Amino acid sequence: MKKVSLIALALGVVLTGCSESTVQKVEPSKPTENAQASQPQSKPAAEPASATQTATPKSAAPAPATEENKNEPLKLGETVNFDGLNITVNSAKVAKGNKFMKPRNGQYVILDITVENKSDKPKNVSTMLQMKLQDENGYAENITIAPNTKGSVDGEVAPGRKVRGEVAFDIAKSKTYEFIFDNPFTSGQAIWKFEAK
Repeated sequence: MKKVSLIALALGVVLTGCSESTVQKVEPSKPTENAQASQPQSKPAAEPASATQTATPKSAAPAPATEENKNEPLKLGETVNFDGLNITVNSAKVAKGNKFMKPRNGQYVILDITVENKSDKPKNVSTMLQMKLQDENGYAENITIAPNTKGSVDGEVAPGRKVRGEVAFDIAKSKTYEFIFDNPFTSGQAIWKFEAK
């Protein structure tokens, strides 16, 4: 019986590992002509940091990736739909820590992330399993605990709900970084490339 259970578990892991995540960039919706006409011409309206996230109507489907932009990394502020979750990396900053918590690599890179469940089922997010940061030399670091971070994106996100939080990485100084979001049980990744200051 024990042998059968182990075989069933191994088969389940193999079959789960064969599936592929759906990853599509979400294009910001464009204002209609009436909305543009009602905007005062002298002063443009300021957009919130997560405008790409909030401007996408719930019923709108993500724009399909074209061959030329399919493998192109996203930029800060851009949104991707990853298996029904709209994920936006709003901003990135560098922090040095404090007298109680010092980063072993000399700095923390802290990302402000928004996750919105666009599906009709609850979804789970794990910063430990699904997020890593890679430097320009290809060295990747997992999340860490850093002082003075706000919020959390870990846990279950109900349909139609949104969570926002800061995620910290103890990583060496680099010209550019790549934030990688994936599902450890399927293939496919969403990648944002940016500079952090």
